Amino acid sequence: MVVITKKGFVTDSLDKLGINYEINPYIVLNIWPWILSWKDVLLYVPRLIRYFLFSLLSVFKLRKIAKKFRPDLVYSNSSLIMCGFRVASSLDLPHLWHIRDFGNKDFGWTFFPTNEYKNRLMRATPSISITKEINQYYHLEKSGIVVYNGLKSKSDSSKASPMPIHCFNPYFLFVGGITENKGCTDLINAFCEYRKKGGSYDLLICGSGENYYVNKLKSILKKNHDVENHVYFEGQVSNVDDYMMSAQAIIVPSKYEAFGRITAEAMFDRCLIIGRDVGGTKEQFDLGLRQNGHEIGLRFTTVEDLQACMHEVESMSQTERDSYIMPAFLTATDNFTIDVYTERIQDYIEQVINPSYIVRK
Repeated sequence: MVVITKKGFVTDSLDKLGINYEINPYIVLNIWPWILSWKDVLLYVPRLIRYFLFSLLSVFKLRKIAKKFRPDLVYSNSSLIMCGFRVASSLDLPHLWHIRDFGNKDFGWTFFPTNEYKNRLMRATPSISITKEINQYYHLEKSGIVVYNGLKSKSDSSKASPMPIHCFNPYFLFVGGITENKGCTDLINAFCEYRKKGGSYDLLICGSGENYYVNKLKSILKKNHDVENHVYFEGQVSNVDDYMMSAQAIIVPSKYEAFGRITAEAMFDRCLIIGRDVGGTKEQFDLGLRQNGHEIGLRFTTVEDLQACMHEVESMSQTERDSYIMPAFLTATDNFTIDVYTERIQDYIEQVINPSYIVRK
């Protein structure tokens, strides 16, 4: 039984698969309201009241669903949603966290009532962390396991050839939300310096963001008139794989990624990666280095480093590119496939429900 907040593409998929689901519109993130503008200040108290009301209603609704369905286990697919834990505790059911984020380090959110309280709850029941760093951050070494996200099947690791992307010059690629947390300001500043110092590639940005922030980035580009003509905001695209397979390199400048899905997707698509050496991207790079004895991407920590990486990519031969791309592809197919992911998740669920269960080899 899947419990979800509203109907949409997920429920359409569940219908096709014949999986039961229930709608619980009151489920909310257990975080303090954020303040990014004067509007947020004015709405702070109303949002806090709404949070308290919805938190109570979400537990009431979910408890009613659970008592009717009688599950063997309650599985919370987010560490920022508490109603599953509360219902499992009240009905004396096993509970399992799937922890996919830090909340504060990656999104700047503060858990309600405190992050320390959240950390204690994470250790109260079994858990699955999507990286070793998250597992260690919450001190779950004894109570949980690490399972990297699964992205593609081994039988569908990448398409044979991409659809052509209409761009006059070779290009660097960014994919994701256009936000400060995703490192977009650093990306634009580094690209401006790269072009000023003789770089010839373009930059394609796939994703969307708040108008005020996108305009802020465009204002930086306007101060560098020639550079402005070499940055393309593509918006949301459905064929990300095509963009990756045609790019000279994808740049992952996020200030902090819990896992770094785009990094792993680029590995499958045999796209050279320039990634900030922190969080999930660093962990993926470190995993590849241990497994292959060779770096699987170019690491950077500062704007100056990123600019240097751009120039390095432009001067690479195909042999040099392949020395990063092929080990990265092997790292992805060995660690980030749906096949490996689902088997490990299923095994762990069986262990939580039945401690005598023997894990498959």
